[in-house]
Formats: sequence, structure tokens, C-alpha cells
Amino acid sequence: MAFVFFVPLVPLVGVVLAVRRVREGQRRVRRFAVAALLVGCLMTAAQVTAAAIVVPRLLGLMRRSRAAEGPMALGVMRTQIEVRGPERPLPRGDTGWTPSTPCCKRAERRCANKHSAWGHPIWRVLDFRAYGTRHSFQYRYRSADGEHAVFEARADLDCDGVYSSYQLHVQRRRGALGFSRRVERPYE
Repeated sequence: MAFVFFVPLVPLVGVVLAVRRVREGQRRVRRFAVAALLVGCLMTAAQVTAAAIVVPRLLGLMRRSRAAEGPMALGVMRTQIEVRGPERPLPRGDTGWTPSTPCCKRAERRCANKHSAWGHPIWRVLDFRAYGTRHSFQYRYRSADGEHAVFEARADLDCDGVYSSYQLHVQRRRGALGFSRRVERPYE
């Protein structure tokens, strides 16, 4: 793997060696050195241009892949509520944000998925916790009457103080469950 890191430096090394040869070399060697110098400069310029294009796109793709965690969590919560069945009331209460500290303010801008963070009785009743060993979202469940509930997932994916927010609204009515979603700023 270390070799891959140094591959972009190869044209630069060629440029430096070519400059040395041009200064001290014979006529025939100079021509070759000048050609190597031009090729090295062109390759370096091409790599810098490619990096300028690829790096921002890669960072955007990484942010979007982390943003997928929110909708996935809503799907899991919907499944957990459907498994409980429409005949049982929704758990009452408010879990508060879990984990309590935003993931953006932690090391690596991610939260460790500690079992102790999911100790609230509502999380245990719904059998819910974040997926994976590290996650980017905070989660909250609220229900005042057991008939209506809101499950929320939020994250500040680029740590600028603006949150992406995903909400699953659940309504229990006449022996059936109704679901609706609300999304605000999905890639922030």
C-alpha cells in the first residue's frame, strides 16, 4: 500500500532528474532529458488536475453515504413498530437525543455505538439501536399519548452547525398504523 502513496511523486522525481541531466549532460543526453522533463511536467499537471476534480467529488460521496444512515434507521424503526402490531399502543415518553452529544463534536466526527447509550426503556421496548460500530446520527423518539409518535434522526454531516433531519410520524388509528416521512436538508 505504501507504494501507491508514492506513485504520484514519480513524475516529479523524473522532472528533478531531467533538470540535473540538462545542466550537466552531453548533447544526446540533453535531448532525452528535455523530453523526460516535458513528460514529467505534463504528468504532474494531469495528476494535480485529476486530484482537484476527484477529491471534492469523493468527499461529497462520502457525505452522501453517511447520510444514508438516517433513512435506513427510519426503515428499521418502522419495521420494529409494525412487528409490535397495531393493537398495542405506542410506547409513551421522550428518549431525548441518543447519544446526547452530537457525533460531530466527537473524535473522527462519528459516535461509537455503545450499548449503554441505548438504555432508555423506550429503546429497549422497541428493540432499537444505531446500526454498526460507529454512526453519524442522533436519534429521538417522542409520544405523548401512545396513539401518535415521532421518531427522529439528525446529523450534522459536514459539522457546520446545520443538521440533516429525518422524521417518521406514526399514527395508530382504528386498529391500523399510518406512517409518513419528513426530510429536511438531507445532505447537510
